[in-house]
Amino acid sequence: MEKGNLYWVDGRYDLALETVEKFYDQNKNITGGRLLYTTMLVYNRRPDDASRVAAALEKDLPGSYFARSARFLIDAYEGGKANVEKIMTPDFVTATEQDFQYSLVTAVGYSMLGEKDEALYWLENAINKGFNNYIYMSEHDPFLENLREEERFKELMRRAKAKCDQFEAPE
Repeated sequence: MEKGNLYWVDGRYDLALETVEKFYDQNKNITGGRLLYTTMLVYNRRPDDASRVAAALEKDLPGSYFARSARFLIDAYEGGKANVEKIMTPDFVTATEQDFQYSLVTAVGYSMLGEKDEALYWLENAINKGFNNYIYMSEHDPFLENLREEERFKELMRRAKAKCDQFEAPE
């Protein structure tokens, strides 16, 4: 699953899907893997397959954060703004705000819907929570494309880059 995440942030969604799908086939009961698989299906523009996996997740864990997050991303991809608004309950928002990856996926969903202010809010939260892969955000993620000319996005990328530049890998 970790390798799938690495392919994801490198913008190699086909390899991410292939890797995550193998993991999913062998570990269908691991909730995080199911959410990641749903996400990679959306990134590979397979919403019907993503909906099938999300429906199984909802059946097994009704109302869970993971099931709601999967549904959020699929609904956003399909333009279901009303459905997305129903998912964004105070408890869901609070849980999402605690994690950079959940915040990033939420930013992507709002970007898909053309909701730039919301997308930038969640992107900023992802950065504040430690996601500083500015190359991914500024070059790889196709669903963030509509944000890249926004001044606020550019400022966020400067902040993320500055944090990355401070990082020193051990030798």
